[in-house]
Amino acid sequence: MQILDHPPMTWREDQRVAWPMKKLGHAQLGAREGAMLYYLARDWASGARPLVELGSFLGGSASLTGAGLKDNPLWNGQTKLHCFDIFEAKYGNMAEFIRTRVDPDFEAGQNFQYLFDAQTAEVSEAIEVHRGDLMQASWSGGEIDMLFVDIAKTPDLNRITLQRFLPALRVETGLLVNQDFHNPDNPWIHTSLGFLSSHFELIEPRADDSILLRLVRPIPPEALREAGRFEDLPDEEAMNRVNRLMSLLRQNDAEPAMSSWSAPGCRFAPATARRGAPRSRRRWPATARGIPRPISSGSGGQTRCRRWRDPSGLISLT
Repeated sequence: MQILDHPPMTWREDQRVAWPMKKLGHAQLGAREGAMLYYLARDWASGARPLVELGSFLGGSASLTGAGLKDNPLWNGQTKLHCFDIFEAKYGNMAEFIRTRVDPDFEAGQNFQYLFDAQTAEVSEAIEVHRGDLMQASWSGGEIDMLFVDIAKTPDLNRITLQRFLPALRVETGLLVNQDFHNPDNPWIHTSLGFLSSHFELIEPRADDSILLRLVRPIPPEALREAGRFEDLPDEEAMNRVNRLMSLLRQNDAEPAMSSWSAPGCRFAPATARRGAPRSRRRWPATARGIPRPISSGSGGQTRCRRWRDPSGLISLT
């Protein structure tokens, strides 16, 4: 297989492949990131190595990734997209989302795998489902072409992703998609990727809430363990890691998506995480070397984010 310098950027111009998914309303996923998953599975994946999805919910992302894999001319008919989820509406707004968009009689805590199965029925031959608590999950299926992460809602789940799944990503061609990257409620994602930034190349800074990175060099196990630190991470080191992440995002100032980025310039104290225990509280320092200066602060009990602006004008953080 010929190794491309970069995957084709088809999703930037054409998201029509994702429109049916959005019309169904069965996904917490944007059309641009949905189209990105389809085209990556079709045009970039080898067709011979697995793809892994952590946090499948109702199957919107899986249906598009599975369709892309099936449409990949190199697909061997045996390789699967492996989907991990507990498939129980126990956390956050999952039950309310299903009641509003799909089934008004759906109850909190109820199993929703039947909705996932229905939405992915047309690509079921390209999917293998792993039902269970991700805290107990692991991967032993060899190298993977793409890791899609929509589960790192707590520091613990982020560590599981880093230590048990990221090592399987194929060096040089393996792609990491983090669907919560532009959600400022998950600052452990930003400190982790900041620490590991030298191991990745930025491909797509923003497709809706997702970032796309290519693994360019192996990550030692000790680096993955250190990247997962959050609760006991000193503020200065946390901001140093965010600085490294900022440098990665600035590497290509031609990308229009880089003009607006939501990142950890905030202090967070939400009550619960979508799929796990209460999130850790962290107040980011008001000032830190190399970090954009605060230009205003939120007011009121529900607003906790400082607003930041990069003096260069390249990136605006809110």
